[in-house]
Amino acid sequence: MTDRPQSGVRVALVIDLFPPIVGGAETHARDLAGALVRAGATVTVLTRRASPELAESETLDSGVRVERIGKPGSPRWGKYRFIPDLLSAWETRAADFDLVYLCGFRVLGWPLAGAVRKSKTPLVLRAEVCGEMSGAFIWKSPGKGESAVLKAFFSPLVAWRNRRLIRSGEFLAISSVVSAEYSAAGVQKERIKQIPNGIDTERFSPPLREEREALRAEFGFSDDLVFLYSGKLNRGKGLQDLLTAWAKYVEAGGEGILVLVGSGGGQFLSEEEELNRRVREEGLEERVRFTGYRQDVERWLKAADVFVFPSEAESFGLAPLEANACGLPVICTDAGALAETVPDGVAGIRVRVGDTDALLKAMNTLATNPDLRREIGERARARVIEEYSFAAVASQHMDWFGKLQSKGIS
Repeated sequence: MTDRPQSGVRVALVIDLFPPIVGGAETHARDLAGALVRAGATVTVLTRRASPELAESETLDSGVRVERIGKPGSPRWGKYRFIPDLLSAWETRAADFDLVYLCGFRVLGWPLAGAVRKSKTPLVLRAEVCGEMSGAFIWKSPGKGESAVLKAFFSPLVAWRNRRLIRSGEFLAISSVVSAEYSAAGVQKERIKQIPNGIDTERFSPPLREEREALRAEFGFSDDLVFLYSGKLNRGKGLQDLLTAWAKYVEAGGEGILVLVGSGGGQFLSEEEELNRRVREEGLEERVRFTGYRQDVERWLKAADVFVFPSEAESFGLAPLEANACGLPVICTDAGALAETVPDGVAGIRVRVGDTDALLKAMNTLATNPDLRREIGERARARVIEEYSFAAVASQHMDWFGKLQSKGIS
């Protein structure tokens, strides 16, 4: 276990799923928890025991304590079964914590708000995706559009929930897009704190030439130009659009391979099987590679040439910044906060959501211009170091936590 300062604040970080469960939000929660410990906090993660193979409790090398609560449930309904288990655990553990930090409040927000209000514990509510506060996560599904019936039925319930959340919590926004959503729901400006996600700029860093050559040999890339995506293979990530653009690229004689790093994780929105089937049906097996779930994403990034992220909605977009930190140019959509986190021409090339022709054009631009790839990668790396290091992000959190402790529950 690493040496660390004495605690300045005892934080209960609550999240539905936590590593080794795959996902950007889960991985970021782990890394942020470690950064908070290094900054002087004591952090205990309260999370759902998603499968029987996961330990009920453990202490990570970072000093973060992880407690997995309840009995394993189905991927779709387990989060709801987690509610009574979490509330029961909180009733007995409330005195152990100075502050609750809830990562993702779509399901857990309203019940936890009541529990912490009773215990008079400051509550920080952090939206992980767009639509958590507005309720769009209920009536707007990836690939299916908006349901007027669901919106009409659930809007009053969302409004009731939001009033409860606003009475009980403070709101952390990871981007201006999320800040705007909070404000639109009636959250007072002084109760919103904007702090971006953090990046481990040591883990995610440009490789030395010898390291890059060794990784490419290990992965069998040879002299191929490598376009790489990392993240969940789920609906809403724009991966069908990516395959459409890639098929056009290949048909037009474009060089290289497309590598998809990640999996659907057995989750409800997974389209991993459909993507594999489509690659086979379109005869792209030699030009598209699936790695499955990987815990060493940074090694794959260091062996790649271009990062592609065609997401349909992003409240932040961690994966593109990880790629930038490794010195890669990014091709991404203009979805949500990506316009903020990946400035066009500085960190990469942005295209409209669903515009496969623009995606194809961006691929061709970077494929044929190695100098441009290098220039963008260098600028992007410098920007990530300046604005998104975990040390800076954790420091902002700790300053804010101190103010919330002094303020107490309003």
